[in-house]
Amino acid sequence: MRGNPDENSLRWSLGIGLAVILVVGYVAKEVFWNAKNQGHPCDSCGRPFGPKAFGLSLRCPHCGKIL
Repeated sequence: MRGNPDENSLRWSLGIGLAVILVVGYVAKEVFWNAKNQGHPCDSCGRPFGPKAFGLSLRCPHCGKIL
């Protein structure tokens, strides 16, 4: 990193702040859907598909769209 050290620390702080906001948003979304205990709705058909414990769903079981 070149330039003024104050600029570098500002960029670093903004980057870390943005990363924290994104992580907190993702965790909040997951907590919300898990609290409803219904699973995420599909973007295409809108039908919910249940959460799998320690699994990763790449396709909607109803319409087959890749998520």
